[in-house]
Amino acid sequence: MDLGIAFIGTPIGDPEDISLKALNYLRRIELYFCEDTRRSKDLLIRLGIELSGRVFKSLHDHSGQAKVEELLSSARQGLVGYLSDAGSPLISDPAYPLVRACLENEIPFDFISGITAPIYALEKSGLAPLPFSFFGFLPREDAKIKDIFSHLAKGTSVFFEGVSRVEKTLSILAKTLPEASVVVARECTKTYETFYRFKAREFSKQEITYKGEFVLLVYNEKELNTMGAKTIDLAQEILSQGAKPKVLAKLLSEILGRNSKEIYQELGRN
Repeated sequence: MDLGIAFIGTPIGDPEDISLKALNYLRRIELYFCEDTRRSKDLLIRLGIELSGRVFKSLHDHSGQAKVEELLSSARQGLVGYLSDAGSPLISDPAYPLVRACLENEIPFDFISGITAPIYALEKSGLAPLPFSFFGFLPREDAKIKDIFSHLAKGTSVFFEGVSRVEKTLSILAKTLPEASVVVARECTKTYETFYRFKAREFSKQEITYKGEFVLLVYNEKELNTMGAKTIDLAQEILSQGAKPKVLAKLLSEILGRNSKEIYQELGRN
């Protein structure tokens, strides 16, 4: 590719995880748009790539539309590289709106994939790899976190969590899904990489070092309790006989282990 944008996956910790294809692109490209120009420059230096003659421009989540237009304009004239801080530029990083902009403006683009924290943590966790879901960063509100944990489907769910929130989040998980199998992956591929494996109810016994970056993996064995067509038909029949929707929603909530407000809204749609 000689024209367009190369979205280049970079190591999440260990420089040796860079792919040969990524190295070839990094050596060819002279103009880079980066989530953090300092980190991108440091990466190239560690990879033995000269910075002389190369231009680095900032483009992150808080950049304005003018910066995006500058990227697109540059991509129309030649090959441009986009680098996030670490890992895939798309996964919990700023590239998604840029990909949409490429498609809308018919600008060629390519992804040079590499290591990503969610997949690496899943592979090394020892939890069932299929089915799995990746949620990105959890919300900050405790009630929203509990709601997400309460509605996890069967399989392995993967989350990012900030260092200041991990301990609180694990305590919420222990109360919400005590029998779930949990893996806390800390500092993936870095010097102090650590994997903690335990049942959620055993969280208080764990000696976790709360420093660095975290991936949280939760394996839930139970199927999510949903209202099938037959349940909905029976619920509608009960409502037609004069039952109060809120009372019925509360009853179904106790039976299914789901949020009563959510069930109430679902009954109103049928």
